[in-house]
Amino acid sequence: MRAQTPSRTAEIVAAHLVLLSCHPAFGAIVPPEAAAASRWFLEAIPGLHGRFYRLVAPLLEAPLVRASLRRFERHPPPSMALGFGLRRRWIEDQVRTALAAGCSQMVVLGAGFDTLAYRLHRALPDARFWEIDHPATQGVKRAALDAHGGVAPNLTLLPVDFTQRTLDEVLSSLPGYDPRAATAFLAEGLLMYLAEAEVRATFQAVHAHSGEGSQFVGTAVAVTPEGRLDTPGVSWLDEQRLRLLGEPVKWGLPRGGLGGFLSGLAFALKEEVRAPELLGRYLPGARPGSRLSDTESFFLAAHVGG
Repeated sequence: MRAQTPSRTAEIVAAHLVLLSCHPAFGAIVPPEAAAASRWFLEAIPGLHGRFYRLVAPLLEAPLVRASLRRFERHPPPSMALGFGLRRRWIEDQVRTALAAGCSQMVVLGAGFDTLAYRLHRALPDARFWEIDHPATQGVKRAALDAHGGVAPNLTLLPVDFTQRTLDEVLSSLPGYDPRAATAFLAEGLLMYLAEAEVRATFQAVHAHSGEGSQFVGTAVAVTPEGRLDTPGVSWLDEQRLRLLGEPVKWGLPRGGLGGFLSGLAFALKEEVRAPELLGRYLPGARPGSRLSDTESFFLAAHVGG
């Protein structure tokens, strides 16, 4: 990500979720509150991008557009948008389960334009929530939330440049944070952009600053032995596009390698799924417009030991 601009990946994910939310057959996978907040964030982006979203958003609510969408109720959604929707739905289920099972805190690493902590912090006023992200992205998010009523005291948006501070340092100094409490950590779409040493340091910091019963929900990409994304149809040009966005893929694991990697960092892999597996669970009978990518897995890991 470029230093002074919000994450383009965060923007792309939010835009796809907004579009998916408008799909007559499959839009229900995106909670209405999540779609609304995603629009706030997109419209708050400075410059041409924000102006574009402010122009387009009202059109999605126009009766003529809605009527046209209803005519295509059986039209399959774009596979990328559907993949993001399935990922978010599964992650939300894991986080809600962790909080219901005893986690009293939630920390979102590289929050981007995710809406989960924002939505949960009002529903669960006795829990504490922190979002940690780059100042450029979080500045946009904070401005959008301030314009729509702000946040309650149990949610803290913390701008952090990890080229200047380590996660260990951040977690050591979080106001109100209890390092002995069971905590739900979320790192969606983040680890792939870190070097392996940074990924290891992330898990080590989380383990050192969380208690028994803590959970880590995240995503990881599959790579070939040569370090390329392990997905049929993904070309060298696709990977270079991420580099041009300032967010190149730096880390991944061979398929089947996540459990061993996590066990070496004192975490136990509890579940690992991919988007195609979730289609039948959340959208029975749905047929995506094209093949859903399975290069990225979504995982739940548990804190092991003291």
